[in-house]
Amino acid sequence: MVAGLLAGALTLAVAGVAAALTAPDAAPLDALGDAFIDLTPAWLKDLAIAAFGTADKTALLVGMVLVVALLAAGLGVLARHHLRLALLGVVGLGALAAAAALGRPGAGQLAPVPSLVGAAAGVLALTALARRAGPPTRDGRDPLRGDAPGRRAFLSAALVVAGVA
Repeated sequence: MVAGLLAGALTLAVAGVAAALTAPDAAPLDALGDAFIDLTPAWLKDLAIAAFGTADKTALLVGMVLVVALLAAGLGVLARHHLRLALLGVVGLGALAAAAALGRPGAGQLAPVPSLVGAAAGVLALTALARRAGPPTRDGRDPLRGDAPGRRAFLSAALVVAGVA
């Protein structure tokens, strides 16, 4: 779970920086939030406004972050046994965010770039963390790598990913 959460945090951080440099309105959470609002029926929007008042957008953002965190944690668990499937999940979420950014009114040609760059960073981070997350064997080596102690290697990689995020 930790590997997935850290990879998810790095994905969003890198995408945020890429959005600031290329297309500020194309940050993945913003694009997905706008797409969700556009697809939400009017009665549900009214219900959310009635329930949360002027904090309705904050509630949406908190809800989205929680969903992303749950998905990231789930992909981290999946990566432990099926790394390729987990990486496909990261790529799929990145593609979904890229499509949402591209579908926004006035979106430029660079709108999908932040989501795709973020997804690429997420793939690299999840791969690095998942390969170090296996339980050590009796001789203290990581069974997936064979050349580094499992816990130390995972902790080192986790600290690097967290620091960059």
